[in-house]
Order: sequence, then C-alpha cells, then structure tokens
Amino acid sequence: MVLRLGPSATSAALAEADRGEFSHIAVVVTGGRGAAVVHTTTGEPGHPDAAQVESLQSYLRPDAASAALAIRADRLTEPQRQKVVQAALAFATRKVPFDYAFDLRTADKLYCTELVWRVFLSAGYDLIGSPEPMAFPLLGTRPYIPLHLFSRNPALTRIASYASQS
Repeated sequence: MVLRLGPSATSAALAEADRGEFSHIAVVVTGGRGAAVVHTTTGEPGHPDAAQVESLQSYLRPDAASAALAIRADRLTEPQRQKVVQAALAFATRKVPFDYAFDLRTADKLYCTELVWRVFLSAGYDLIGSPEPMAFPLLGTRPYIPLHLFSRNPALTRIASYASQS
C-alpha cells in the first residue's frame, strides 16, 4: 500500500480531519509493466471518479504527492497476496464509482480507504478492525475508515517514506 499527501489545500484539510499526515491510499500491484497502484479518487484532472489502475510513478508525481509512505502487511500468505491483487484489479476493471456518501454497507461505490479495506478482507485479512464513527456535513455520523488506521497500524510494516523539501 502507498499513502500520499497531496499538495493541495483540500488534501491538507483531509489529512487534518483524519488526525493524520496523509490524504489518500492505494493498493500496489505489480505486473509485466512494472509497479502500479489501484485506487479510487475524485476531482483529479484526467482521472475518472472511480476505481482505476495508475502507474506508481504517476500516482507519486509531484503535483499529486508532497509526501508518501509505503507500508505492507507482512503476515499475508502468497495466496492471500494474489487475492488482494485480483480483488483490487476487479474493482478497477469494473470502474466502481467513488462513494460520495462514504457508505460502508455496500461495495457498489468505494472511497479510497474502503477499497483498500475491502480487497484485504476478500483475502481473509482485516487490516483495521472496526471503522470509526465520523460526522459528515449533510450525511450525519456514520462508520468511516480513516487513513490513520493504516499509517499508524503497528501490524503494518513501514517500507519507505518520502517528503518534499518545499
């Protein structure tokens, strides 16, 4: 997985609301063309508001990432890792729309942390335990999966990090 902090004011606000240092997360998948990520995003020029595959290089480009953290779940078996990748690619292939309601009850729409949580659950590995309640303007309070459940999770190993000097 790779978390990132975007350089925009919106990204900073998301990170602040999350009590964390990041505004987005993606699942790393590797293949014949090198490293790529599967993620769902909204409002990024040139990207659909849906699950998608993007090269790791593009995902971490300077206009999209002022900081990044790579983490992994060391306890996954190889068959579980394959299930994670297959589930992530399936969401991207179906172009599952972004979940503007932040609703965990269904998987017909996904927000970034929900996608990551669901692909690991499909492999029988619960990365976070329980979602946390969060109050959303106009939507009310509902279960939510904040980024800090990944970035501060002692069961996940930090592999590498990056922060711009600007």
